[in-house]
Amino acid sequence: MLVIGVLLVIASAAHTSSTAPSLAKAATHAKRAARPSAAGARRFRPAVASAYSRESSGPTNGCDGSELHDGDLSVATFQVPCGARVEICVGSTCVIAARKDSGPYVAGRSFDLNVGVVRALGFSSPYAFGVRTIRWRRVR
Repeated sequence: MLVIGVLLVIASAAHTSSTAPSLAKAATHAKRAARPSAAGARRFRPAVASAYSRESSGPTNGCDGSELHDGDLSVATFQVPCGARVEICVGSTCVIAARKDSGPYVAGRSFDLNVGVVRALGFSSPYAFGVRTIRWRRVR
């Protein structure tokens, strides 16, 4: 019985030493896969967005305490921290805006775009923009 146990330990040690390099490679590969790549951080993601203006929401202050204006290139979202910049695209038109407000507070929507962003994207008003799918990514 003792001989069988010793043989199993020896066989196990021999197997472990031959597979140790491959286990190390697998662990390194798993660490790399878990890290977000630089290219992955710049990929566009789809999101549902609506538009808002002071007319629709009333006078408000942004998440940084500043007053919001309809001409601002700003968005309301919980996807990025206050002050972060995002690139918003509809079709082939893209605009860089800053998160200055919190919201939206409607289920299924991820972004509220200020009038300045809506106009920069080529729409005449928040009503013309309506609710639609956009592409977005965080930019530095």
